[in-house]
Amino acid sequence: MKNIILGLILCLPAGVCLAEQAPPAELIPPLPKEAYASCAALDGALFVDGIPSGIVLTLHSRPRMNTTVTGVLPSSATGVVKGKCRQRLHNLWCQVTWGCLQGYGRTVYLREGDPSHPQQWAQVTGVLIDTFLMLRLAPSEEAGTAVAISPTVRVSVMDCVAGASGQEWCAVVLGDKTGWAQKRYLQF
Repeated sequence: MKNIILGLILCLPAGVCLAEQAPPAELIPPLPKEAYASCAALDGALFVDGIPSGIVLTLHSRPRMNTTVTGVLPSSATGVVKGKCRQRLHNLWCQVTWGCLQGYGRTVYLREGDPSHPQQWAQVTGVLIDTFLMLRLAPSEEAGTAVAISPTVRVSVMDCVAGASGQEWCAVVLGDKTGWAQKRYLQF
């Protein structure tokens, strides 16, 4: 059985998504036993989040998808160490180390905090494809605009509250972008 890598994902207009797949496990040679003694400790503040079990997060040689894959982190990886970060198009990439694995990983799948309290994920919905969902600075239509996000992305939801007008609002995170969105635009 092959693992799906969250790396290059192509979504067609019909709603069908294709993802690159990992090479069979037998093509990835293990490190010699003596190499593991020099690996970094798994004591970082980050952990992989938002990836289903059995799917892996790819690490790349540079902060972009079309570069060499230097390793993969399992969906249960904890203790990931974060280095320097760089913005590349709509993604924030950080240098990460997990044991002997090093490379650039997309921060949308890495977070700090308590791994026993996973984030809730939602798909943006109800927004026209050629427009953006405007995230607000506070849970109100009158609040200023924080940032615009694509109408087809998946966001992590931190918390939902009732706004002044009776609408329910959720605090959302997309990479390094944060703001408030009406719950009606999120499908859990």
